[in-house]
Amino acid sequence: MKSLLTLFVVFFSFITLSQVSNQSVVKDYINSPESPKVKTNLISQSYQKDDILEVLNWGGYVIKDANIIPVKSKQSLGYVEAILSDIKSSDDITDKRKVVSANQSTLDGFTHTFNEVLKMLNGDSELSLKRAVFLTEGAYFGRSTSAIDYERFSNGLKRMGDVCRNATNLNDYELFKGDKVNSILFKYMTDTLEYQEGLTESSIKTSYPKRYDFNDPFGENEISNVFVSKLMRDNSGQCKSLPLLYLLLLEELGGKGYLSFSPEHSYVKCKKPYGGFYNIELTSGMVTSDSWVAGSGYIKSEAIRSGIYMDTVNTKQVIANCLVDLAKYYKVQFGESEFVLRCANESLKYYPNNIHGLKLKSNYYTHLFNDLLKSCEATNEEELKQCPDAYKAFVQMHKMYALITGVGYEEIPDDVYASWLKEMELKRNEQELNTK
Repeated sequence: MKSLLTLFVVFFSFITLSQVSNQSVVKDYINSPESPKVKTNLISQSYQKDDILEVLNWGGYVIKDANIIPVKSKQSLGYVEAILSDIKSSDDITDKRKVVSANQSTLDGFTHTFNEVLKMLNGDSELSLKRAVFLTEGAYFGRSTSAIDYERFSNGLKRMGDVCRNATNLNDYELFKGDKVNSILFKYMTDTLEYQEGLTESSIKTSYPKRYDFNDPFGENEISNVFVSKLMRDNSGQCKSLPLLYLLLLEELGGKGYLSFSPEHSYVKCKKPYGGFYNIELTSGMVTSDSWVAGSGYIKSEAIRSGIYMDTVNTKQVIANCLVDLAKYYKVQFGESEFVLRCANESLKYYPNNIHGLKLKSNYYTHLFNDLLKSCEATNEEELKQCPDAYKAFVQMHKMYALITGVGYEEIPDDVYASWLKEMELKRNEQELNTK
């Protein structure tokens, strides 16, 4: 996305407030004392800043002081929903790109998963994170319709749950006062745990912690390396699969917790018995506070206000995010097509401030625009208007750029990312020493 922001700067002036309803409310809010007009460095001073971004992008700073943590703004979320509604009303471009593969059974599996997850989201079937995760990963392997594979997946989670249920000396693991489920589950995920399989002394077994997998942690070489099923098989995962497995086991054990996102990362948030939250960081086996997350991550103030980072993502929203994952796995198998847009739209319908859904839709229109531009000889905006579909994709693409910038998304700078990798390397060395 970084390379495309240059286009965003050049052509931003034609994305006007007329694209969003309720203009007077926007302008009234901009003029209120609550909305300081801080210029963003992404937009040239020669271009007038869009009123939509002025509303969403209040502070424009990265949080450095851990004590300054803004609260989520329902008003910002309302604007996100309004803008998404406007953008969706213009999703009328015919996508003529053909599916790359002719594997019809796998293609049918993706459609089956899409429909089954949608039934959960619209209330036609029971919400089940376990079922949604299995369907999504199963679609990639062509096994989403297999009852046998689902039973195997379910039994694997049950066995893990039984380890927690049968742990010895449960009182020794009271890490979170008043929350035994999260106490024992955190121990199970991050440390060795003794449990009993029978009545004799020889039936005492040991469970070992789930480790961070530094081999292709982002699934760039093989997307299934980020799957929960891979973590269950190999006992190692990363910042996507580890929190998801934790939530699946909470569902199995009857506990309560939420997914939460920070830049290029996810973790688990749990309520304290007497108010507030604590954060479970499974990549390093730590319990952290919101101040720690805000101070250690590359997080902007508006990203917290709009709810894309550090928010509590409930079960329904996590299931909605499964459609984003489904689209990503589909693209690996079949390339870009309108199916990706369908996944993005349905996901955002139930989870509008999901940064992963917003980026998915933005990338869809970026790729569509680039493909349509190949058959259009336009060299400037006026010539581009002579290619209606390409121009529509161009407009949709920039609307999404504006929205994503407005909610506070910013790519992590290379030096910050390098520092994060170094920290992960140190933790890997610690893991290796602890296993010797």
